[in-house]
Amino acid sequence: MKKTCFFIRDILPNPTYSVNFSYAETTPYPRELVRKIEAQFYVSKIGGGTLFVSFAPAVSKSALKSMRKTTRKFNWRNRTDLSLNEIARRYNQVLSGWINYYERYRRSALYPIWRHFNKTLVAWVMRKYKTLQRHKTRAAIFLEKIAKKEPHLFAHWREGMEGAFA
Repeated sequence: MKKTCFFIRDILPNPTYSVNFSYAETTPYPRELVRKIEAQFYVSKIGGGTLFVSFAPAVSKSALKSMRKTTRKFNWRNRTDLSLNEIARRYNQVLSGWINYYERYRRSALYPIWRHFNKTLVAWVMRKYKTLQRHKTRAAIFLEKIAKKEPHLFAHWREGMEGAFA
């Protein structure tokens, strides 16, 4: 079932086809891969293999936009009545769902969402603690220390995205 249409610019020297679809909130993006056997379309030789272009699915732009919208809708930055553990308990289900669905395609495509949530946490820390108001860098360092101390608190921290707070 086709949801939206898009156009990927031709990146092959003599393209004979173009990809023009988006399915299940994923979009195929061009990326270079190395194949050990001879490819039909190749760009150059690398080592013992052939460098070629393949279209692998990743999170679509509309899905990224709706994920950011979901994060904003929860309004974590203004919920100073909650503790960090309570935010983790409530939001880990959402983060885990996104990770389980989209990570199998391309993990790096989720980094902008994780970074957005980390920045939301920095804003929450700046509102929650008076000593960190108007000190974005100190708030980011505060959260980095917590991420190093408790790396299993949030689902995306378990995946190795504890940095990029500032």
